[in-house]
Amino acid sequence: FLGELAAGVYSIQLTVSNSNGINSVTRNNAVRVLDTLIPTVTITPSSNPVCQGNAVVFTYNATNQGTAPSLLWLLNGNSTGNNGSTFTRPTPVDGENIALRLTSSERCASPKTITSSPVTISIQAKPDAPLISRTGDSIRCLSVADSVYWYVDGARIAPKTLRFKAVTGGTYQARIWKNGCLSDLSNSVQWWGMNSQAFSLSGLRVYPNPTQGTDCKVEADAHINSLRVYDCMD
Repeated sequence: FLGELAAGVYSIQLTVSNSNGINSVTRNNAVRVLDTLIPTVTITPSSNPVCQGNAVVFTYNATNQGTAPSLLWLLNGNSTGNNGSTFTRPTPVDGENIALRLTSSERCASPKTITSSPVTISIQAKPDAPLISRTGDSIRCLSVADSVYWYVDGARIAPKTLRFKAVTGGTYQARIWKNGCLSDLSNSVQWWGMNSQAFSLSGLRVYPNPTQGTDCKVEADAHINSLRVYDCMD
């Protein structure tokens, strides 16, 4: 019996003889002793806290797992049936625990099967949809936010400030970014590409434009035979 040996290669010799000590036979062989490998595993969520309504994706990192480890993701200690290298929770719930059970394929892994420390999911409520308003060509977000994302006709535009001057006619909305989460879309306001000053076309002037619920005036450098208003929006 060799007892406990350090890692390395050892030469072993065995001699067998009869009861008289003669006719002995000797055999030599080499024995390789491997180190004991201790597996470790940790898991990491794509975000935590997770914004309300968002999915969360877990990845893992392990040592001494071997070339063909066996994986099993756990939800609140129970099998999810997922044995992939990542785990997606489409609709995470506040307070639930995610962990990963790993069985190493290394010959000398000890223990062979380990379980990661669980990650407790925390849900961050998304901010309420903001309220926006328009005064002339000035569009303003009335809600408190870390930053504002503006949209015109559904397409994202550059400004991130609480107030800006519109340069493109269309329907304006906003989302706000607050505490790491993005809100739903705001109410909508419309602006049709006219600035707050009077415009002139062949000597025709209309002001104030846009109006603020008051009368507007029409002036011309020459006599106007007739004037028809086909569409009027504030």
